[in-house]
Amino acid sequence: MGTLLYVGRRLSHQIVPLRGMDENIREQVLRGGTRLAEAYRTLGYRGHLSADAIASPDGRVVFTEVNAQVSGSLHIYQAIAHHIVDTAAAPERSVVEYHVHPTWAVPDFDAFLEATDELGCGYDPATRTGVIVSMPVIPIEPGRAQFVFCLAYATDADRQAVWDALDQRFAYVSADTYAASGHVGVSVRPRC
Repeated sequence: MGTLLYVGRRLSHQIVPLRGMDENIREQVLRGGTRLAEAYRTLGYRGHLSADAIASPDGRVVFTEVNAQVSGSLHIYQAIAHHIVDTAAAPERSVVEYHVHPTWAVPDFDAFLEATDELGCGYDPATRTGVIVSMPVIPIEPGRAQFVFCLAYATDADRQAVWDALDQRFAYVSADTYAASGHVGVSVRPRC
């Protein structure tokens, strides 16, 4: 289980594993997830199942979506959180996945890796912390690329410090160039 966080109706980032969940809500998620899995199994499905749910302010859990396929989050849970970072091991680590922010001008993969090296925030297996590029780098215009990256961290302050350092390094695009509810990295200005 993890947390999806939205800004302006756009997925901003997701964090695994889910920590600090109310036990009543956890039980509802597990019970509801089990019921969904059983329903799919009864129909003959034998694959991955990814369910999204929200907890209302009154403590009620509502499932909003089920993907009977390998979803966009599976690599975070299985490959990165469990096998690379091992979030279950001590000391405790979490993994957050971000899209390159629309205000960032990251020219390419090499420039991003060079920045993580210079800033000292590349992934370090000894500490199980740092940045891991988790999806292919896609050029969107000259001097700008879009991709997804993970950050393994110990505390929220550590996570924010790395984000702030990367933001300071790459934030060169005016925020009013992009609609908050639009897709990541898609300009709202018309193109000729």
